Amino acid sequence: MSNAQSHKAARRIVRLALTIGIAVIGRVLFQPLPNIQPVTVIIMLVTLYLGLMDGLMVAVGSILVSNIFMGMGPWTIGQIISFSIVVVLTYLLLKPIYDRKLPYRRYYGVITAILMGLIYGLIISLWSVWLYKINHFWVYYFRGISFDLMHALGNGAFYFVLEPILSKILTKQSD
Repeated sequence: MSNAQSHKAARRIVRLALTIGIAVIGRVLFQPLPNIQPVTVIIMLVTLYLGLMDGLMVAVGSILVSNIFMGMGPWTIGQIISFSIVVVLTYLLLKPIYDRKLPYRRYYGVITAILMGLIYGLIISLWSVWLYKINHFWVYYFRGISFDLMHALGNGAFYFVLEPILSKILTKQSD
């Protein structure tokens, strides 16, 4: 490996570690507010500006590290699956809009972030029903819909605030 390649690899590792750190700090700081935290938006933005693999690494890394502080258990696998699906959907649905630099892409991002909060809640509910052998999925799901709505609306607000800031940082870092 040449010097330039090793320097580029080291920069990527540092960028991913710092992004994971930001997501973990955000998740821990917002812990008192139920389901309102910036992790979903951070992994969406990493996916948009740095790509699918980096988005997946930040998703998995931020859950593993933050769950050291917040509690590790079988739900961690469900969180990793849910956030991985969010990354893939962001890559498929929103990245083409950003790559073509379409007008109002930031507003599409806000709408997508809201949608991702609802999708995350649906997937984690499916995981929980399977994991804990809960009968009556829809009863379980609708009992927690208020938390999913809070996650979704929080995502919309975080996207609106964080996108202009992180887009500059992530595009500068990827050079």
